[in-house]
Amino acid sequence: MRKKSTSEQEAESSEDAILCATGIRKVPYIVGGCIFHSIPSHGRFPVIIPIQYMGSACAPSPVKLFCAILYAPGADIAVVHNRLNAQFGPFDHSYGPIDFGYTKYYEEEMGTGLQKSYHTFAGFVGRETLASAKLFTNALEQDFARNGKRTVNVDPGYLSRDKLVLASTKDFFHRIYLSDGIYAEVTLHFRRQLCRHFSWTYPDYRTEGFANFIVNSRETLGEDSGMRKE
Repeated sequence: MRKKSTSEQEAESSEDAILCATGIRKVPYIVGGCIFHSIPSHGRFPVIIPIQYMGSACAPSPVKLFCAILYAPGADIAVVHNRLNAQFGPFDHSYGPIDFGYTKYYEEEMGTGLQKSYHTFAGFVGRETLASAKLFTNALEQDFARNGKRTVNVDPGYLSRDKLVLASTKDFFHRIYLSDGIYAEVTLHFRRQLCRHFSWTYPDYRTEGFANFIVNSRETLGEDSGMRKE
């Protein structure tokens, strides 16, 4: 834990003196990684007093690499798995394959009868590796293309304690640019041990089966000391 400076200690002592004089108990409150004090009030909502010191930049906790694989009938999915495992390591959790009928978007290129599987990889990676993972899977898709059309679509991402992030080559209002033409999208988040989606979350990521899979995989991350427990 970072040692507080003299000015921080003095500021907190002043707060404590005021709170003790009024006989009001302060309660730590965390918003967006910043610590506040919550004081009960006679109104409906408590009074929130920020602790007046600046946060410092620090390295994020490591994450688990994730991938979703959509593939056409006849695709050599075992070879696809081998290529992914050689690059990123073995799978530790998997879900599927399931029949993929949530959209017809891919049918013109990949045909009908599509299936999809979802995987997380054993071990941990840095979040900054997501763009390079997407570039690798893009090249992998081209290796399995037939007559210029993909037979496999691989979507990489990462799983942290608080969210599932997917990589994309397409920009949109809810995506953040990473590097090398790759963007990141928060697809799901977790609160009170539940998997929660957004308006842009793909339909297959909203299903009970996927939620059970990703919550179970999330448990292997352990408790992140930098995250507040819900």
